[in-house]
Order: sequence, then C-alpha cells, then structure tokens
Amino acid sequence: MGDHPLVGAVVGVLGRSVYVAVAVPILAGFASGFFGNPRNNMEAKGWYTNLKKSSLTPPSWVFPVAWTSLYGLMGYASHLFAKTILQSPPSLTTSYLGKLGMGLYAGQLILNLAWTPLFFGAHNVGGALVDMA
Repeated sequence: MGDHPLVGAVVGVLGRSVYVAVAVPILAGFASGFFGNPRNNMEAKGWYTNLKKSSLTPPSWVFPVAWTSLYGLMGYASHLFAKTILQSPPSLTTSYLGKLGMGLYAGQLILNLAWTPLFFGAHNVGGALVDMA
C-alpha cells in the first residue's frame, strides 16, 4: 500500500483484525479520560457540576456509554475502510485514497482524544470548543 511502510502496516493491521481496529480507539479513549485529567476526578466533577449547562445536557452516565460506542464504531469503520483498501487492486488511486483516509481518520481520532484533557484536565473551555469545531 503506497510507499510509506507505516501506512501499509496500519492498514494491514486494521484491515485484518476487527478486534484491534475496535479496541485501539476504545482503549485510547479510556487513556485520554484517565491520563488527560491530571487533577483529582472529584475536583473535575465539582468544576463541571458548577458550569452553566443547557437543560438538554444528558445525565452523566450517558457520556461513557456514548463515547465507548462512538469510539468502537469509529474503529469498526476504520476496519471496513482498511479491508476495502487491502482487497482493492493496487493502484495510485487506491494508494492515495488509503493514505488520505487513514490520515483523516487518525486526525479526527487525535482531535477527539484531545478534547477530554483540554476540557476536564486544563479547564480550557475555549480550547475544547476550538478542538470540537
């Protein structure tokens, strides 16, 4: 897959193993939440509780369920994409699209993972908003 061995290796692993493709973003999400908040979790919880929030804000138990599901679905989508690339005949188009797709996936995953440390760890609401946009 193209001229970059790392891209080829990532596509190969994600395309061959749905378990790895799903587990990687879920575990990265847990790590982001755990290590991305250097403050005591009770302090972050108190800080978050005192923020002005919309009446549409869901209860706090919804967030871990929703984000675990979303990260798992992102991983599954990356598996389907990588599998399609692996099964396609080699060409410049396939190589370019594979690199572009994996790059976009990695970029959005990094931005998603950065949100928790920005918002809860640094209490940087503005930075988290920019990250989200």
